[in-house]
Amino acid sequence: VPSAAATIDRAPAPPVQPAAATAGGGGGLPATGGRTLGGGTPAMDAAQVPSDPAADDAFWAERAPGPEPAAPAPGVVRLVVRLPDGSRAKPRAFETSTALGTVLAYVHMSGNPLSSAREWKLVQSMPKGELRGLDSPLSGLVDAGSAMLLLDEDC
Repeated sequence: VPSAAATIDRAPAPPVQPAAATAGGGGGLPATGGRTLGGGTPAMDAAQVPSDPAADDAFWAERAPGPEPAAPAPGVVRLVVRLPDGSRAKPRAFETSTALGTVLAYVHMSGNPLSSAREWKLVQSMPKGELRGLDSPLSGLVDAGSAMLLLDEDC
């Protein structure tokens, strides 16, 4: 007499693709260039981070900069922000007390869409430095005058 367990129909297991058949060799996982998040979870490539343009617009609008301060002046820096694709946002003056989130809002609102779902940082090559966190002031990276900063994802 067969047991009850032996009579249960089981769905066949899905076929397993060989790792070489997928982009990045991740067994069907998105290609990540070998990057993983903690616990071995594959990290998303920039193109795979979900973005909602309307939500992005609302997010950055809350951080919109006020009127542009006169430059040159004490406590004012004129920024040129180079974007990840190599293009540049229109130069603009900011007070050095301005938060990173306000600079990012300016970049977004000047026709260079930024996803609010990503973490961003500004990088300066000379002297070397980085600015992270939406509330971090520019004074943590630059003094008055002018600066060229690179916008990059904070991975």
